[in-house]
Amino acid sequence: PQAGRPVRGWNVASVTAPDLGLLGDRDGRVLLLAGPRLLPSRMPLLSGRSIRGLALSSAERAWLVGDAGLVLRSSSGGVVWEPPATELEAG
Repeated sequence: PQAGRPVRGWNVASVTAPDLGLLGDRDGRVLLLAGPRLLPSRMPLLSGRSIRGLALSSAERAWLVGDAGLVLRSSSGGVVWEPPATELEAG
């Protein structure tokens, strides 16, 4: 990196197999690792919040957390993301 230039790139990943995983960046983008391809996911507007964690628990279920209390879930392996159906318990 050069001084004064922002560093871009992936800052979080969850990989469950050599050809299956999720990558997230500081700009709120998530890509799906599907075999030899990287595919875009459908994300709601994150309003500048960064993604801080991803967890792919199976080929279908995934969770995402980020700045300012951001929590999203996917039941499509990371293709489509949405808020949890119920509020999460504090603590």
